[in-house]
Amino acid sequence: MQKAKTNLGRLSMLLAAALGAGIVATTNQAPTHQVAAARSYSKATNQYVVVKKSGYNFWGNFSWTKKLHYSKNYLNRTLQVKRIYYKANGSKYYSTYRGGKWFGYVNATGLTTTKNAQGSGVATSKYAIMNKSGWKTYSGFNWKANHLTKNYLKHTFQVKRIYYHANGTTYYSLYRGGKWFGYINMNALTNTNKKQGNAVKPSTTLYVSLNKVDKDGFHEDRVWRDLDFKVSDYTNLTAMPYTYTVKAIYYHSNGQTYYSLYVKNNWMGYVNAKIAKKTGILGSGSTFWITKFTAGTDGDTSLQLLNANLTSKGKAGRLKYGEKLYAKNGFFSANEIQYIAVYTLDGKTFRGYLQHSF
Repeated sequence: MQKAKTNLGRLSMLLAAALGAGIVATTNQAPTHQVAAARSYSKATNQYVVVKKSGYNFWGNFSWTKKLHYSKNYLNRTLQVKRIYYKANGSKYYSTYRGGKWFGYVNATGLTTTKNAQGSGVATSKYAIMNKSGWKTYSGFNWKANHLTKNYLKHTFQVKRIYYHANGTTYYSLYRGGKWFGYINMNALTNTNKKQGNAVKPSTTLYVSLNKVDKDGFHEDRVWRDLDFKVSDYTNLTAMPYTYTVKAIYYHSNGQTYYSLYVKNNWMGYVNAKIAKKTGILGSGSTFWITKFTAGTDGDTSLQLLNANLTSKGKAGRLKYGEKLYAKNGFFSANEIQYIAVYTLDGKTFRGYLQHSF
């Protein structure tokens, strides 16, 4: 009898415990399983992410009432994350910053993490012209400068990669002549669809002669008809160097400088500046033409001697008809007129320049 009472007491205690836990139902209550409610929480961080998917919103609050930005407008941009929010529904949100300013909350599934503030960059192939002085290019994103833009104004570069930095600035990875040049803020350049860039007018009148000659002393003035270097031609195959006027300069993305050459108003072609020699309006001349001559004969079209800039030497520079003289050099000038350098008959005293037809 005593044992039965003891078992009954234990049964009553177990039943009470079960009722309290909600495992056993009363006549007015369905069976239930009580579990701890899921909760939201956040943690501080300092990392970088890249926007990789469109269709996501950046929110100004977790009430979802304020849209700040659309991910489609910021694809491949790198953002800084300073806090991560883990929501009760299992989703994860980043609190993002761009250029040091808060950018908004965004679902983490629309982004990928990256190790660097500049991100991994986006491959491209285009050209850009340096148009601002006072800027620098950098050897890395530790901001160590390697070039000054003032030394490369109007030069054309190839852009092979674009970085959308977390600081809010876009950087180009530049190449020149096939070699990497540095990183630079894109605002220092203007885009172009031409490898050679734009024509740059010389700051002063520029005259050149081409200095390539063959073994017999004849010139081989080879020029390009285009800056894709598909068509070339020869403009001079004589013993007399032509004098060309440079009316445009191109700072090509291949690292070379090209002159657009004219003889008077006739366009002749493009030439690499390395093979051009800067001269005056007369040109470099040729000692191929050395001879004695008589003033007023032998092709002279004038008796008036000139200075090197082809201005008159006045009365003191006027020759006498029939005067015996010596010519040491011939010139094919930029104005398409031929001249000789005139000396006294013994060849010792320079008198001036004289218009003369060869």
